[in-house]
Amino acid sequence: MEGLAINWLAIIVLAIGRNALGALWYSPLLFGTAYCRMNGISPQRMGEGMPRSVAAELVGNALAAIVLASAIRLTGAGGGMAGAGIGAAAWLGFVATTSMADVTWAKRPFALWMVNNGVHLIGLTLMGAVLAVWR
Repeated sequence: MEGLAINWLAIIVLAIGRNALGALWYSPLLFGTAYCRMNGISPQRMGEGMPRSVAAELVGNALAAIVLASAIRLTGAGGGMAGAGIGAAAWLGFVATTSMADVTWAKRPFALWMVNNGVHLIGLTLMGAVLAVWR
């Protein structure tokens, strides 16, 4: 991994942007109401502990961006489309597959899996595209 320079500004911007995407995604404007219904929680309960949740998500998004940036560098992907492809492949290979247990074993609705995974697919795909271009 020697020589894999990380663009820290890109990591910070993408982590914050991914948090913003999640805030919009789980807002009442998009899927927040459905998410609460499928989880059997109220919007008020969902908002409990928001500062801690936002901070944890920010750290997780930064780590995801660092790993994704490393994968893009290691593969030599050039251009936004190649980076988007690596982001989408990361989602498919790691997020979509491992989160399927929430549907199969936890007996949760497939629609909830789609809501939760849609934001990850879009987020990782966009992050990959940006990271491949903004080195």
